Amino acid sequence: MQFKTELHCHSSVVSYCGHIKPEEIVERYVAHGYTSLVLTEHINSVTFWPKKYHGGEDWQERVDFFLSGYQELCRAAEDKLNILLGAEVRVDEHSSSDILLYGVTEKILRELEIAFDDDNLGFCKRAREMGLFVCQAHPFRNNSYPHYSSSSYLRKLPYQ
Repeated sequence: MQFKTELHCHSSVVSYCGHIKPEEIVERYVAHGYTSLVLTEHINSVTFWPKKYHGGEDWQERVDFFLSGYQELCRAAEDKLNILLGAEVRVDEHSSSDILLYGVTEKILRELEIAFDDDNLGFCKRAREMGLFVCQAHPFRNNSYPHYSSSSYLRKLPYQ
């Protein structure tokens, strides 16, 4: 069996930069032979997005809002496409260092707020300690470059 997976997708339900509704996402990816998709909507501690896109002031409200996109996509996908939950985060609003998280669960999301107290390196370390795979979302965008949030560097860090 052959698998074809999209690893970084946003929907118009949650992410400011997402322009496609869940039904159309499913239609397009299935038409191009994809078998699975990781929905990596934006979930942020910093509130630089318009209010609609950060789900409220309370962290649990933000998680509920974030999960609403995943739930809509799962309903739209039915048995046509496997949907996995991921996330894209930005810890520092003055940084262009968006971080992708894989292995996310609702429980982890609800506990993740404590990790936002750190800088990017501290956040990445704590996310890995929670069992998440961490990598930089856009290493070459806007004069960015691969840096400490990439998983290859984190594997070299001594965790104690």
